[in-house]
Amino acid sequence: MVECPECGIDNEGDGDSCDDCGAPLDVIECPDCGAMNESDSKFCEKCGTEIEASEDFVEEEEEPAPPVKDKPKPKDKKAPPKVEKKAPKEKPAVEKVVVVKMIFAQNDATKLANKNLKDDGKKLFSKKIEVVEAALLKYLPLIQASFDIEKKKLFGLGGKEKGAESLYFHGMTGKLLQVTDKINFSDITQAKAENIKDFDGIAQFENLPKKMLPKGTERPKIGEKYIQKKLRKLFGATLKKTSMVYLPVFKFKITNTKTKKSRVLYVDSVFGIPTDKNPFN
Repeated sequence: MVECPECGIDNEGDGDSCDDCGAPLDVIECPDCGAMNESDSKFCEKCGTEIEASEDFVEEEEEPAPPVKDKPKPKDKKAPPKVEKKAPKEKPAVEKVVVVKMIFAQNDATKLANKNLKDDGKKLFSKKIEVVEAALLKYLPLIQASFDIEKKKLFGLGGKEKGAESLYFHGMTGKLLQVTDKINFSDITQAKAENIKDFDGIAQFENLPKKMLPKGTERPKIGEKYIQKKLRKLFGATLKKTSMVYLPVFKFKITNTKTKKSRVLYVDSVFGIPTDKNPFN
């Protein structure tokens, strides 16, 4: 039997409301004011006091959230194998040759060639009848011979001392280079070695890559033994060493505008002396 909290009538069975007045039977009394509240009320509807839940009432517990799985750590990527850098290949050494440095470049040599052109022979109104048609740079092979000579001591102190000297020989014919009014190669000389005019004190030298020499440039055909004999014969000197040197020479083609005949004129780049004689022979 369940007594109705409103009307006091006893109710049979396990109904939720009173059979007489309809009031709810599952109620709980407020511990402060005594008002009846539904059994699941947390606060009194009349005074607002907090109502302790009955022993029969069990608050539903929220299901715990499923544990968060840790994200799998990315696998460490294997570092690419180290590639050993190959050492750069060494460039082959550039073969160089010694060249007499130009004093007269092509423009200067051309002017000298034009001065050498022939005219029509008329004195008052002379006119050039030759023209320069082409210019070609060639390299004449020479052999520089170094040796010692005896020289008089300075300031007239008497006696002699040894001094270094060098002369140049044609690399193809072996003749001695002597400069007079033009470049001349000859074995005939009465001058002493130190008095022969050549490149000493006039020209300078420079190193050029061998590949810069024009194709067909000839190498000297005369060897050291030949030069040694020549030095002994001409100057009574003993050869110390030889070196190969190239002399730049400009070759000009000259044409007569009347006869249409052509001739060749050579101008060396050191002394700038025009000559019809081929210095390569």
